[in-house]
Amino acid sequence: MMDRTPRNEANTLPEIQDALSKIDTGQDVLIESSITLQHQNAVIITLLDQLVALITPKEGQQEGPHLDELLARMIAQQTMIIDLSKRTVDSVTRIESFLKDPRPAADNLDGARTPC
Repeated sequence: MMDRTPRNEANTLPEIQDALSKIDTGQDVLIESSITLQHQNAVIITLLDQLVALITPKEGQQEGPHLDELLARMIAQQTMIIDLSKRTVDSVTRIESFLKDPRPAADNLDGARTPC
């Protein structure tokens, strides 16, 4: 064990105080940054709302679906694409592991090789 003499502890107390001061300063910076980010997000949302209002026609003048419907469809499509990408990666990984070890699985009763 370390020898904890009063001299040793006296030397570490300023170091601890300095470290705590740095932590406090870092926390203050993080709080200020998060407040700034919240403000920037609010400004961006307001600007997007204004942009959508500018580019969408008034009620009754529009042909086809509303912009919010189109955006919802695009987001749904992107979600499906991400899901398909994950499934593709999973399938490729299983095929790769099957090609490395082509022995049939123990639970496969007919002995056919089924990587997926």
